Amino acid sequence: ATSSFNPLDMRSFTEAVHTKFGLPSEEVDRVFKVLDTPTFSAGDGLVTLGHVKEVLEQLPALSHEEELKDPIGAAFGALLDGTSVVEIASFRYCELGSIEAQAIGKALQQAQHLRALNLWGNHICDRGAAALAEACEHYFGLQYLGLGRNYVTHVGLESFCKVLGVSRIDLKERG
Repeated sequence: ATSSFNPLDMRSFTEAVHTKFGLPSEEVDRVFKVLDTPTFSAGDGLVTLGHVKEVLEQLPALSHEEELKDPIGAAFGALLDGTSVVEIASFRYCELGSIEAQAIGKALQQAQHLRALNLWGNHICDRGAAALAEACEHYFGLQYLGLGRNYVTHVGLESFCKVLGVSRIDLKERG
């Protein structure tokens, strides 16, 4: 509880956040470096968890329309939309998040040729998974969608189950 108020160096900060949330150390280090700039703090190599909370609470919430206007998401979406002839795309470890996944999902609704999309190792969460699942309602040509090593939980999986359906297979023991 006192770490909220006690300043932490980068190693201690990374260890605390990694232990609590399981985020990769490299990503936590980047967050620390941003928070340790004069924009957010004194730039003295120390950050408190309480300060992290303050900074996060000050971030503006984007509307769905604003998220869809994201230029990076739009660029990835443009590679896969109805004008694209791409059949196989791999955006592994491109640091894509839910905003980019929403743009990709919207573009996939008009796709004509895409058969495989590999999104392994990104930062896609349940909201992004829901957008990709919604795209599967409109585009039936996708044969492979790689979402391993993302932040998709059972909630994101449920989005796909609602769209694609579920089949349960019970294996009987051989006698």
